[in-house]
Amino acid sequence: MRKTCFVFILMMSYSVYSQVPYPHINSSTFNAERVASFGVIDAPQDFLEITNSSQLDTQFIPSIWAHQQSDTRFVLRHFATTSSSNDSGDIPMMIFRAEIRNNLNLIAPTNASFPWGVTASNVANRPLFGWENGNMQLMRILANGFVGIGTVSPTAQFHTTAAVRFENLADSSNPFKLLGTDTNGNVFEFNPAEFSGGSTSNHFDWLRPDGTEPTAINDNIYTNGKVGINTKTFPTNVGNVNVSKYSLYAKGGILTEEVRVSLSSDWADFVFQEDYNLEPLDKVERFIAENKHLKNVPSSKEVKENGIELGEMNKILLMKIEELTLYLIEMNKKLEQQNDEIVKLKSK
Repeated sequence: MRKTCFVFILMMSYSVYSQVPYPHINSSTFNAERVASFGVIDAPQDFLEITNSSQLDTQFIPSIWAHQQSDTRFVLRHFATTSSSNDSGDIPMMIFRAEIRNNLNLIAPTNASFPWGVTASNVANRPLFGWENGNMQLMRILANGFVGIGTVSPTAQFHTTAAVRFENLADSSNPFKLLGTDTNGNVFEFNPAEFSGGSTSNHFDWLRPDGTEPTAINDNIYTNGKVGINTKTFPTNVGNVNVSKYSLYAKGGILTEEVRVSLSSDWADFVFQEDYNLEPLDKVERFIAENKHLKNVPSSKEVKENGIELGEMNKILLMKIEELTLYLIEMNKKLEQQNDEIVKLKSK
């Protein structure tokens, strides 16, 4: 009797610490078998089943199949809950997992091991997950972590063949980096401040994704740190004048209601200072005879070769107007003096 009780206790202990199997094995129909079905009695068209997705003999590919026919609510929901006391840590509430298992323990229910074994390794080659709409696969995750949307063969961490939209992004008034794409659609970040434009530079401008050819906007605006309209070639010299510092180049002319020029040099009012050297008119006459233009004013040849800078040219023109005004004032004084002398001579 004592021996029998000992065996019974040993068996009970073994059962407590072992995994007890709950097999539900359906007879093979040599087709797609329905292994187990779950539902409620008053909704016969709404159910959850475990089915064999394979129609081939000697194969079992389990699928969880849910069907909802009574209304248009969701058909299947994965639902995980916990208590607020366990709402902490970094372990996810729900995990979708795929892995390699080479050492299955098919007799695990009679001992303390897991039926799928105690060791696992990562999938190296096969895709892990696929999301489908009917027969069309919308998204796929590869073994290397690449996610494809609209493609089943992603070649980057995130790969989509459709449009990408960002909405309600945080606004940065002074972003450090900007985004651009290469000819294959790969997205990179660019620092526009580092672009030098030289042949040995590998930096890029904010609208210059490949570093070689400026990007066209509507086929007539280009940029490589500057803005060109109707041209993608930015001149560095006009005649003998270096114009590489200019940021805007428009080919064909500019029509605008107003142009405001900010001068870095003094305006021409220095002509009215007492120490300004106003040359005598006879000297001005000799300069014109020899050079065919006013002193300090560019000649027609210089303008044709080098162009003119509007702010500086307006300053020169104002200087000549102010000089002309001084000449007229001086001439008027002489005329008044002569008139006074004529009046005195007539009165004698």
